[in-house]
Amino acid sequence: MQAARTPDALTVQARVIGALILREINTRFGEFRAGYLWAVVEPAVHVLSFAFLIAFFAHVAPLGTSLEVFVATAVIPFFFWRDILTRVEQAQRANRALLYFPIVKVMDAVFARVILEIATWLIIACFALALLGLSGFDALPADPLGCIGVMLVIGWSGAGFGMINLAIGVFTGAWERVLHVIIRPIYLFSGVAFLPSAMPDGLRDVIWFLPTAHLIDWLRECFFDGYHSSFLSKEYVVIMGVVCWAAGLFLERLLRARNEME
Repeated sequence: MQAARTPDALTVQARVIGALILREINTRFGEFRAGYLWAVVEPAVHVLSFAFLIAFFAHVAPLGTSLEVFVATAVIPFFFWRDILTRVEQAQRANRALLYFPIVKVMDAVFARVILEIATWLIIACFALALLGLSGFDALPADPLGCIGVMLVIGWSGAGFGMINLAIGVFTGAWERVLHVIIRPIYLFSGVAFLPSAMPDGLRDVIWFLPTAHLIDWLRECFFDGYHSSFLSKEYVVIMGVVCWAAGLFLERLLRARNEME
């Protein structure tokens, strides 16, 4: 009877992750609903500001009927990928005090942040597209379910890169600043205002190695009716994601073993 009342390991982990999600919400957004609302509105407005700013300097949309929507289909996934990467990278430092409790593991903090970030950015994306639609732009995706699926892949990919950076950040506190410097040129060359397939051969060959360029192109393939990318390699995205997660989990295991020895 006693064994039947004891929750299994998955139930315990689910409860820990749920508690960590609630803690993240209270820490980042405050105890009031307006805090979470602002967390959705602020990035959505930021995304649209970027889209309108870039559209001001360029006048022809490579896809679709408006450059604003075209740019938004790159800014939204890239900012999502960047945010989930940095949130995962900071997961151990942000929850260091809780990790002294045996029931709380680093991966619990990682999963809590991944789930919350995915949910938040799906809402942000819907809100930003709704604002574009209300502004008179054609912001309705051709394949909504496909877009949601790609957003989940983006979250999974960003979290995988975050896992590697989490391990690196444990060894050097300066890595977070270095990471921000690295992300900026990646943003510029990921196809925010252009299609990678339209670039010169040499530049396109360099851009090809950026997973974010493929993720953005993949989302656009689902968003814009009739667009089939000659640049996109879904296999590369999946392989890079698997490699990053495998390496990240391996490094996390090593760090856990080192901490237990200490």
